[in-house]
Amino acid sequence: MTERLYIHSYQNLGDGEVAGVIERRDALSSRGTDPEEIWANSFAAALLMPAQVVAKLWAGNCSIGEMTDILDVSVTAVGHRVENLGLR
Repeated sequence: MTERLYIHSYQNLGDGEVAGVIERRDALSSRGTDPEEIWANSFAAALLMPAQVVAKLWAGNCSIGEMTDILDVSVTAVGHRVENLGLR
């Protein structure tokens, strides 16, 4: 079993210390049905693309391309966020 380290686990590391694991996408996460993956994606979207900001940009006729530059995220991420917020 892979040990999972959360952000609070890293606060006590000294300079140059390495900890944690990289969990590659597996079959479950690729299907989009893993509850942890769904939650993490929702959290990241809210953090990087706040609903109020996205809605304001969208209402101001900002294109998805322009939004990617403003928010510094991918076209795919903005597309999903706009759709998930029910803006299109």
